[in-house]
Amino acid sequence: IPMWSAAQVAAHLGVTAAAVRKARAEGRLLAVDYGGQARYPEFQFTRDGVRPGVREVLTALGQVPIESDWV
Repeated sequence: IPMWSAAQVAAHLGVTAAAVRKARAEGRLLAVDYGGQARYPEFQFTRDGVRPGVREVLTALGQVPIESDWV
């Protein structure tokens, strides 16, 4: 799965890297820890932004006890 850095996501969305990290913290973007860095799977993005439904899926997953980002 192709994954982007916070800087790549920020450039794609036209926001700052801090805004990307905030979106992750708020459950609006999915990121996994990879090599000590947050990496954002590309599948959640469209040509114009974030794929519809990502936030809702992450909210639902937040209700499930998960031990790591990779589960």
